[in-house]
Amino acid sequence: MQRIEALHFDITSNYHDWIRIGYAIATEYGEAGRELFHRFSQFYPRYSAQQTDKVYSYILQSNRGTVRLATIFQIAKEYGIYFKQTLNA
Repeated sequence: MQRIEALHFDITSNYHDWIRIGYAIATEYGEAGRELFHRFSQFYPRYSAQQTDKVYSYILQSNRGTVRLATIFQIAKEYGIYFKQTLNA
């Protein structure tokens, strides 16, 4: 998220990607991921906090836990944002 925020880059302009990002966050963090979903959504030109909350609430209710955080990395890659892997010794 820090990399996307540093670049002020929108990876949610495609509605399907936005929803998948929401499901991935909900799977990993549940309600605690709401702020993170807003952080991903904030660079969309027509961002609406109210709409983002509404969609995330729906995602929480309908989530089956099948979309994982790796989906976010894949979507970012499709937008040309790559992340370096680091190994901790």
